[in-house]
Order: sequence, then C-alpha cells, then structure tokens
Amino acid sequence: MAGGNISERLVDFVRVTAKGADFIALSKLSSALQKELTGKAKPTSAELAKALGALDGELTLKKVGTRAYIVFRMPDDILLFRVIQRKGAQRVGKLGQNIPFKKDEYISVLNVLLARGQVKAIDLNSAGVPMICPVDVPDTIRPEPPEPTGRDEAFLTALRDGLKHNAHTDRVAIGDLRRKLGWPRDEFDDMLRRLRDTEEIQLHASEGGHNDPNEVFVDENGFIMDSVSLTHGRRE
Repeated sequence: MAGGNISERLVDFVRVTAKGADFIALSKLSSALQKELTGKAKPTSAELAKALGALDGELTLKKVGTRAYIVFRMPDDILLFRVIQRKGAQRVGKLGQNIPFKKDEYISVLNVLLARGQVKAIDLNSAGVPMICPVDVPDTIRPEPPEPTGRDEAFLTALRDGLKHNAHTDRVAIGDLRRKLGWPRDEFDDMLRRLRDTEEIQLHASEGGHNDPNEVFVDENGFIMDSVSLTHGRRE
C-alpha cells in the first residue's frame, strides 16, 4: 500500500463525499483509493473490509445484503440517532432505506431509541403511517403528501399488468417498464423516486450483469436497482 497517511486521506474522502452523513456507499469510493488500500484495481468487498480492518482507524465496512457501506466507527444506536437527526421526520419504511443496517437490526435499534425517548413516532398526516423524528419536532406539523397524478396511475397500472404476466415473482424488471411506458429517461426516474418516497413501490438492488443503463435505475447513493414491486398492503 502506497503512502503512510492513507487513513487520513480515506477519512477526508468519506467526510467530503458523505456531505454530513456518517457513511457512504462502497461504490462511491474512488478507484484510486481502492487500489491503494488493497493493491488491486477491482477488489472485492471482502478484500476492502480486510484492508479497512487492518488500518485500525475511524472507518469500518458494513455489508447489508448485496450492498456495502463505509461507516465511521460508532455504536449502532448513535449511528441511527444521527441519521434521524439529519433526516428529520421520515416514515418508518423510508427511514430504513439506504442505511447501513439490516432490516432486523434497524427495527431493533429503532425500538431502543424509542424506549429511551430519544426519538418519537407520530402520525403527521393522519394516514395511520407512523413517522419517526427527533423529539423536538412538533406533533402539529402536517406536511401534505403530494397529490397522485395521472402519470402515477399510468405507472402503477403498467406495474400491475407486469405482475399479472409474471405470476412466479412479485417484481417487474425496470427495463420492461421503461419499454412499456416509453417515457423520457428523466421523467421515468423521477416517477420511481416519487413513488418510492411515498412508499407506493419498492426498488430492488441489482445483483450485477446489467451494462445497459435502460435496464436499471441508479439511486441517490449510487446503488443500482433493476426491479420494482408494489409495497406490501397495496397489491391489487
């Protein structure tokens, strides 16, 4: 490994890239730093985890399913509390997306924070969907969810049609939906974000093998998604 201050450069890179968060997606780590850490141009996540562990510094690597994150070392309860402080009021499902916690870990740590009174659950929009927020957020804040549009329904109809023709799975390939709807790429991607954020749909990570950008969607954290499903409870 070249250089005697790789730890400092790595910490600086993560701080700048994270923009106030305490972690970044492994995919955002520069290829130069990956090579310097491991001596390989395209190291595996296991090789990167071993290299980070050998540094014995401020950072560690956490795997969540097919995803991996570089995380500043801290107890899980502090990490999740800082996520909630930064994001403000969020629905439980949305808060748990794209963070370095497995689902059961997330729920367990969240329950600890709720029991301690460090965060609270409130129903801001009278929809029966709890939102998690710091205790200093007033219960009277009632942000209105965006009104559904005809485009929303066109997308959801195409998704339901796709599910009917794929009885063996509860997901539809993003590429198939792009072709069926024929929308401009930016418009389609905006709809994915909109329906994900309102928890109408769930996006699922790709396991690799896609080189065509029309077959996938890349989220804000750099994760590659290749399929979409209806959120539980909204199936028809």
